[in-house]
Amino acid sequence: MVLSSLDRDELIRRVEQKLGGTTVRSDVVRDVVARTLGALPNAAPDAPSVLLTVIVTAASLPDLASRLRRAAEPQGIVIDGLCSATEGRHTVVTLRTGSVHLEALRRAVEGVGGRMVQRGGAV
Repeated sequence: MVLSSLDRDELIRRVEQKLGGTTVRSDVVRDVVARTLGALPNAAPDAPSVLLTVIVTAASLPDLASRLRRAAEPQGIVIDGLCSATEGRHTVVTLRTGSVHLEALRRAVEGVGGRMVQRGGAV
């Protein structure tokens, strides 16, 4: 997965914040983030359009990722990687999909009670 240096630094900052006062060194966190992002695919093999990063948020929906997958499947939405995190009552799911799936994904997100932000690419 390719991220801008600002996005990568923000991800590292959030991981370090999540670890709190543990003894995990910053260089170890950076290495793990780099290896994890390197293991994610850069593009869906059958992506018919520009690949977008979509961020979905919802309050009090810890199963947001599984709800999105179930809502996306019947609409033919191709999801190229998905990550989920929960903090308190808020759940955030980040996924990648082709721009041709954007409107169908928007409907799926609204159907499960989430809000969506799109990053990257042009629609």
